[in-house]
Amino acid sequence: MSTRPPNEDAWLEESTNLQQVTEDIDRELEEIQARAPQRAAFQGAANALQENDDKRRGELHRARPRPYEGRVDIIYLGQEKAGSDSRQTVYVGTVYKQTTISGTAIVNFASPAAAAYYNPTRESIPGPNGEIPVATVLKRVIGINDGEIIRLTEELRRDVGAVAPTVDVVLGTEALTQAVSGTGPDDGHLQIIIGTIDPDQYERIANVNDQVLVVQGAAGSGKSEIGLHRIAYLLSPFSELGDREKPTPDSILFLGPSRSFLEYASDILPQLGVEERVLQTTFGEWVSSLHSKRLSIQSRIWNHLLDKGELRDYDAEAESFKGSIAMADALDRHVLELARGVRAALRDVQPFRVRISGDTQGAVTKGDVRDATADALSGGGSQPMLNRQRRRFFRLLTDNIVSRAGGIGRRRPDEARQFRRDIEARLENSPVADAWPVFSSHEVYAGLFNEPEQFSQLTSYQVSRETAAAMARGIRMMTNPEFNDPDRAALTYLDHLLNDTITARFNHIVVDEAQDLSPLDFKLLRLASTNGWFTILGDTSQRLMPHRGIRRWRDLDRVLGRAITTVQHARLSYRATKQITRFNNRILRQFDTTIDAPLPFDRDGHRVEYVTYDRSEDMYRGVVGELTRIRTLQGLEGARIGILVRDQRNLNAFYEYCQQYGEVEVAKFGEESLDSP
Repeated sequence: MSTRPPNEDAWLEESTNLQQVTEDIDRELEEIQARAPQRAAFQGAANALQENDDKRRGELHRARPRPYEGRVDIIYLGQEKAGSDSRQTVYVGTVYKQTTISGTAIVNFASPAAAAYYNPTRESIPGPNGEIPVATVLKRVIGINDGEIIRLTEELRRDVGAVAPTVDVVLGTEALTQAVSGTGPDDGHLQIIIGTIDPDQYERIANVNDQVLVVQGAAGSGKSEIGLHRIAYLLSPFSELGDREKPTPDSILFLGPSRSFLEYASDILPQLGVEERVLQTTFGEWVSSLHSKRLSIQSRIWNHLLDKGELRDYDAEAESFKGSIAMADALDRHVLELARGVRAALRDVQPFRVRISGDTQGAVTKGDVRDATADALSGGGSQPMLNRQRRRFFRLLTDNIVSRAGGIGRRRPDEARQFRRDIEARLENSPVADAWPVFSSHEVYAGLFNEPEQFSQLTSYQVSRETAAAMARGIRMMTNPEFNDPDRAALTYLDHLLNDTITARFNHIVVDEAQDLSPLDFKLLRLASTNGWFTILGDTSQRLMPHRGIRRWRDLDRVLGRAITTVQHARLSYRATKQITRFNNRILRQFDTTIDAPLPFDRDGHRVEYVTYDRSEDMYRGVVGELTRIRTLQGLEGARIGILVRDQRNLNAFYEYCQQYGEVEVAKFGEESLDSP
């Protein structure tokens, strides 16, 4: 259904322009198709031409149903020529460049000209030689679906003669209200928001100055969209980052809260023109990919809380400490202690011999062991990676034996490699293997808590003996090799200390719902970062678990650096109606009066109602009855309605009830718990 503005001329003008753009797109697609037979004649150059044409074809196909999201008309101030020559019409879309309609430009949302669209009060836009003075005289938000205008809102219009830096520009919210009030098939899914980005959101997306940008945002404030749009902005040619700082798709990591969320978000970046794949995963999946040995995690605390409504076998101090930077410090000290123990044990190793072939034996002297120990343990910086350095230690001893054996140069390469492997295998059954064992991160971690007094001392007494004893009890309850959720970060960090499992490969990391990650989780991410550039999105009032997560963003200062961390607040909640947001705020204040409550967007809805039931079956019957009633409300006739349940068991029970009583339109969605990593 189309929504025509009061100004019929504007609608007709934009419809004509859209038709010409569509024709231009079709014409260029035909030209690309016509070039296909010609490419064969270019032979070696054909592949490059094909690649360019394929890329452009993809851009055009994506753009055709919705070539742009809005229009801005700019006056370039200080031009020698006045009038039409100093005015430019720019349409803001997702393709990087396209010039149509007698020179009118369609630009990517990240381009300099688009800055005037997102903030019409700007007095300049970036140019190749510095800032260019401008004034915005027209802004239209244009909703397009399948090549047809369905919505047009003129948010700003002023005469050329009225242009002056002191003129106040008051922007409307009609277009945004319509965009966030949809109840169609895409409602609830993340969408590209380039048509309705407000000035504050644009500044966060286009921020290239803050090395660590934290967006503390209320539910529904557009945090996730900001993160994804910022990735597209940084990858665009317009981000004003130098070649050394500019990320590439394979050097960006996007962490979402769940697999379901990532499915929602999966098509956003391609729609924003990011052709190459950016790694999008959950933190739990990313961590699991790091381990040298399979890590099995139970969510015992969380599951018991859901099932019984209480925290059993839970010590707040103990479980919180496991995710702290102090825990990382304790593990650092423990691995240094292990390294000192290895050095001491190797000093006591007496000379020995190993069989190298037949009856021939090679000697290993105390000097060999001493020199190999010094060499192997000197390459790990201040923190040894014991298992990795152990491998170097054994290679050095093997080198000595091989060099003394002689004759290896006359062996074939495959024979020489096998000869070395045989010697290393025999060294594994020698005294040095006893002195320097392979350390299992699982066993080392569990062994930490065997002596609560020693562990308390290892933490510089930041953990009391009683708390250390509680941690020991928690470990003993686990079935090896399974550990509880709070142990995940500490185990991963210990595995890295022993095996060097984390490689710095990302030069921009975006973390969504970051409040559910612990400081030690962020330390792991910092190890994977080449430069410490982060976009962190979250809301500290929405932490799922009491033992895990960030209570205040300044807790990350030591990990990420206070001097380079900027915290910005996004309090306006677009997702919900005023009634829902205000109801939510009343509930939040029951738990925490210090938080910045979300501000409701100016969007009216129905009054929030709630009902309590004594029996589950009564509740199911009530919910099913409400579905029919809700669909009779104005604007909700075809709405998709989400029904949230506590856990998988309750989900299955409600779904079976719906099937039994004929409510077949109800569908199960998701097979994961709320704290799925």
